[in-house]
Amino acid sequence: MQESSKNSVLDFLFFYYNRRLLKKHFYQLLYRETAPVPSGPVLFYANHSNWWDGLVLHYINHAHLKKDAFAMIDEEGLRQFPFFRKLGAFSIDRSSGRKMLKSLQYAKDKLHSNNAVWIFPQGQEEHLEKRPLRFSSGISRIVSGREDVPVIPVSLYYSYFHKQTPYLFIETGQPIYLTSSTAGSSYSSITTYLETRLTEQLDQLAEDVIEENGWIL
Repeated sequence: MQESSKNSVLDFLFFYYNRRLLKKHFYQLLYRETAPVPSGPVLFYANHSNWWDGLVLHYINHAHLKKDAFAMIDEEGLRQFPFFRKLGAFSIDRSSGRKMLKSLQYAKDKLHSNNAVWIFPQGQEEHLEKRPLRFSSGISRIVSGREDVPVIPVSLYYSYFHKQTPYLFIETGQPIYLTSSTAGSSYSSITTYLETRLTEQLDQLAEDVIEENGWIL
C-alpha cells in the first residue's frame, strides 16, 4: 500500500485551490450538520457517485469540520494522482486480502492516533440512485471493538435546478457509537447496520432536496 506523506502546508494551500475549483464547476455547495461533530478520532463514511467526491470531502473537512484527516483511496486512483498523498490520502489494494488488511490496519492506527479517517465503503463509484449501496466489510473491520470512536455518515447529493451548473448538497449525520446491542458484533451485521443508516440518510436528503425542505436555494 501507499502510505500518506501528508504535508500540512501543501494541504492548507490546496484547500484554497480546491475551493476555487469547486466554485467554478458548481453553482452552490450547501452543507448541513445534523449534530456537532465530536472532538478526537472520527471515522467518516460517505456514498461515492463521481470523481468530485474526494475533492468535496477535502473541502468540507477544511471549511467546516477542521479535522486532521486522512482518506482511503483505491490503489489505482492514488497511482494516477500521487499528489493526494501529500493531502493525507493512503491507498487500499483489493487485489489480495493481505494487502487490504494492511490498509485497514493503517486506518485503525490513524484513529488510534486521534485522527479522522474518511472512507468510501462502496469501494468504487456507483450511480447516485443505485440501491442497495453495497458496502464492503472493510468499514466494520476498522471500527470493530472501538465503541469509543464515533462513526459519522456523510451524504453527497448532486442535483440541477434552474442553473447552468449543479448544486451539491452535503449532510453529516448523527454520530454512531457501535455496540453489540445496536449493530451486532459480527463484521457483516456492523456493515449492514452502517449501510442502512447511510442509505436512509441519503434517501431523506434526496427527498428534502426535491421538496426544497430545509435548504436555502
